[in-house]
Amino acid sequence: MASVKIIKGKIRNIVDETLFEKVYKPNGWCLDEEQEEIPNEIPESIQTITQLKNYQKMTNKSQKHFNDKLFYSDIKE
Repeated sequence: MASVKIIKGKIRNIVDETLFEKVYKPNGWCLDEEQEEIPNEIPESIQTITQLKNYQKMTNKSQKHFNDKLFYSDIKE
């Protein structure tokens, strides 16, 4: 059984093809032809596996708001 990508409005899902035909298609769902491309750009300066692992760790981190609680106006209660 093949899986298909479906979309309705902004909601996306992956379901079985037979389930799509029976349940989702009569309820207004469509096949999603748009393929989301995941950027897989690695800088050319990376030459070793260690550098690659460090680069992947660095890009997966999220930015955090810096707060050293130096000013009382910055503290949210």
